[in-house]
Amino acid sequence: MGGYICFDFLYVIGEEDYRRYLKKGIFKYCPDKIMKVFGSKIIMDIVDIKENIIGKSFGISPLMPKEKDKFIDEIIHSINNIEERDFKNIVFDSSYIFDNEDILKIERETSFSVADGKMVMAEFLPHVLNEIFQEMKEDLRRKEILIIGEDDPSFYLLVENLSKGIGFLTVTDEKRGYIDELTSNTLEKTGLSIFYSQNVDKILSNYSIIINFKEKNIIDSNKLRKKSVVFDLSRNKIFLTQIKEKTIVPIEDFLFSTKGKIKTNEYFAPEEKIFSNKYELLEQHDYKDFLGILANGREYTIEEFVIIHRSNKIKL
Repeated sequence: MGGYICFDFLYVIGEEDYRRYLKKGIFKYCPDKIMKVFGSKIIMDIVDIKENIIGKSFGISPLMPKEKDKFIDEIIHSINNIEERDFKNIVFDSSYIFDNEDILKIERETSFSVADGKMVMAEFLPHVLNEIFQEMKEDLRRKEILIIGEDDPSFYLLVENLSKGIGFLTVTDEKRGYIDELTSNTLEKTGLSIFYSQNVDKILSNYSIIINFKEKNIIDSNKLRKKSVVFDLSRNKIFLTQIKEKTIVPIEDFLFSTKGKIKTNEYFAPEEKIFSNKYELLEQHDYKDFLGILANGREYTIEEFVIIHRSNKIKL
């Protein structure tokens, strides 16, 4: 392994965090343009509660290009120049806004997987739904759920987990082949009959819960039922801009505690809480770690979300 310690992931810290790191001590008052000479580098270990190094914090060179394509090219170049390459995944600070094409390019040109949190959201989503509808004092089993599917492991995991505790499930996608096989397997394993519809626009108002995996919109979001609970698991977060109904805001991420899992780390988990993409990289998952949701760019506990959901004041 080249004499290096093997670790699981590389965490690319935010640009501002790296700038503050470089300006410690005698370099506190150095102009940014001088800071560029320090380049990109690994700055800190990420250590679990058993003192194992599970990741490394990595700073990208200050004064990155403003143009998006050049910015991404510089990130790829910096990652490919790292000598310690015994890791499997890359995870980016939430200040980096990448769409699906950006992530695919980074994965393709670095040969590393970018953690996006979709598997964790699929794992925890049934639990989150239960908490939401318990707080609402409504029966989840009587609600109709629509999943806008994608041929992706996270989609299969969610259907498997949901099928154990719901009564009505519809799946839609332009491609039907993989859904037919999934429908047959789910019926055999759980007894749940999944309804498939290629065009659900006429019946969108039937669904209290919408879960999206697609990177492009294939439904008429203007026809969603008011106050429906919407989860957007896509990398592009397409519903954030396309849903205009004021009583609906897509839940875009989950928040987790790192207490009892990793040592305090001022960059990876400064407040002992992290989003799904980081939590995905931790070894053990527990429902007790779930703290809340991210909706419309704001963090809410389940109780807070239900209060604003009822008040018609979600979009602030």
